Amino acid sequence: MRKLQFVQNPANPYEVGMDLSPAALAGDSRKNMFARTIERARRAVGRHHNPVVPNITDIQPWMYYDRLTSAANAAPSNSLLFFTTPLSSTKTKLDTNLKQAGRLPDPKHFLAMAIRFVFDSGMAVADIQLMIRNYYIEFEIGDKLFAEGHLDLYAGGAGITGLAATTATTTTITAYNNGAADPTATNNWGAEHGIHILQGQTFQVRAISPAAPTMSAAGLGLNLRCVLDGILYREAQ
Repeated sequence: MRKLQFVQNPANPYEVGMDLSPAALAGDSRKNMFARTIERARRAVGRHHNPVVPNITDIQPWMYYDRLTSAANAAPSNSLLFFTTPLSSTKTKLDTNLKQAGRLPDPKHFLAMAIRFVFDSGMAVADIQLMIRNYYIEFEIGDKLFAEGHLDLYAGGAGITGLAATTATTTTITAYNNGAADPTATNNWGAEHGIHILQGQTFQVRAISPAAPTMSAAGLGLNLRCVLDGILYREAQ
């Protein structure tokens, strides 16, 4: 009984295939059958090439962010909902990088290791203080809460740190933010204690106030980003 012979490709020493030469195929109907099968498979792959590498996951640090705004001299909503409006004609990547409302595109999976709230550096310090005093946040996946607390418990770790120009009689505030402008100055749970958003799960972050305060007339109103900082698992290509 003949054995199938495998040969090395001279052009690529790491590629090994079955010997399908005429001499090897001569007189062996089984080899002819294998040759036809392999040729059909090669043609199918050529026509229907799949760019996704099977059984391999692309893992990398990632941030999902969403920004909400409101006008000066007006009260924001009592319930500010982040990650409910994806990229659209009204929201560009300056506002969010989420592609679907309240969920990740399949088959992505995200490990959230920190929630970060970053106030725009142009906001009045009085308005930032009003937001911290009057709002608390909830992080929900599905119908279960995984984190809650005041805004300043989830420091931004970004933006411009508070600065002030002073004279003998006046103090002019130029910029403030939620914590230090240092990416390590965040409430980070780490990979071991991070919160998983699995494929197909819905999620949102809410900032809730029993009585929403009115932003100052002199400021720019509300301009607040919520950032989910963690690790993204997605298909390799």
